[in-house]
Amino acid sequence: MTLHATLDPCDPVLTEIVSVRAEVAALDVAAYEGADLEGLGELSRALCRLLVETRNLASRLSDLSSAMLDRAPDAEAPRRWPYALDIADVAFVMRLELGQKQHELEAARSSTLVFGLCQRCQKDLAQFLLALEQRIQGEFSQSPRERGVEASLKSRRAYARLRTGVAEVGDGVRGREGIQAALRAVGTLIVRLVGSDGYTYFRASDRFAISSVQRRILHYLEHGGSVGRGLRVLQDFKVFVEQLAVINQRHDLKTHDEICLRTWLAELEAGVSGGDLMSSIEKYRDAVQGRDVALDAVLEGTATLSRRSLIIDLRRLLSSLAPETESFDEPASSSLTTRTWS
Repeated sequence: MTLHATLDPCDPVLTEIVSVRAEVAALDVAAYEGADLEGLGELSRALCRLLVETRNLASRLSDLSSAMLDRAPDAEAPRRWPYALDIADVAFVMRLELGQKQHELEAARSSTLVFGLCQRCQKDLAQFLLALEQRIQGEFSQSPRERGVEASLKSRRAYARLRTGVAEVGDGVRGREGIQAALRAVGTLIVRLVGSDGYTYFRASDRFAISSVQRRILHYLEHGGSVGRGLRVLQDFKVFVEQLAVINQRHDLKTHDEICLRTWLAELEAGVSGGDLMSSIEKYRDAVQGRDVALDAVLEGTATLSRRSLIIDLRRLLSSLAPETESFDEPASSSLTTRTWS
């Protein structure tokens, strides 16, 4: 069932989206080129008003998608309402990015900067409103979905980038301003995740969990709250990202990784890795990124690199993948609880 199936085509929200799109398209931004700050004032105010209206529309659709998801039992919600999740993602990106654009436009103090921001605001508003209209009508990408290990690898790389970004946010957040800054950073990470080529291959249940965090982040950023409440949102998201590591328990990835790591280890031990260590890493980066935190640090260039240390890491990982048949010097890492992936 799509969201469109639950709404009348003349639903007020859809009608408002079409109306605001028409207003955005009617703005002749180019006519203001070369105008001074006073001359640009009318255009800037018009765009700020449209930014607010669009964010309000996105907020209403966030509430609508949340209500749809809450209407079904928790176990059924992710499967029964995929388009509600799609709308929640688009609405989140809109509210976060348009809020930042409105702040930049209101703070701009030079005519050149204001005009440039007005151009970008009009373009982004048009794109966001079109995306929102398509989602509310049940339209989505018709490109064929990949299956098997390639889809799993894309999903895992998206997870690895998210994990790295969350680690950079840090744990030493203090005060309301610090928490708001950290949650804005997390919000930006989610925006990048939603726009990645691997996000479409996340389980619906994980997208459902991300949607819940999205609502909590936006509510805190837009309405405030206690320091403790903001910290809970931040900590809950970090715990969720840690739990995403179970993607490595997928059977197709474990089989792929064992073959890949064995081949890479054999090349390194034989000294035929195709050149220097960096060339060897580039060769296997996409195939193993996200499998292991320590190895990812090597892949990202944040850990000391040597042939010996890399061989030890690969042996350790192979030992954890096949503990029954392998016996390496390095101890196997702790195994994660296995979950079933769709």
